[in-house]
Amino acid sequence: MIKFQRKQQKEPVEIMQKYYYQRLRDIREDNEKTQKEIADVLNTTYQYYSAYERGVRDIPSHHIKTLAQYYNISADYLLGLTDEPRKLK
Repeated sequence: MIKFQRKQQKEPVEIMQKYYYQRLRDIREDNEKTQKEIADVLNTTYQYYSAYERGVRDIPSHHIKTLAQYYNISADYLLGLTDEPRKLK
């Protein structure tokens, strides 16, 4: 019997986590907002938002969209897929 080994795909996930969660915090702090203020913008609890920044919970796509609009930046920048915080029109 032949066993197939799956190639581990840790690298993209690790890269995403490295930038994604830290970038949430950095953007918030750059805009001098508290976690509570951003949680209110997202209509969620402070505890949930804190978990997003710590990487304990994945942030839902509708929250990513809301934050990109709120901060007037691209979702790609927010997710760490680009280093250009391209402003939205």
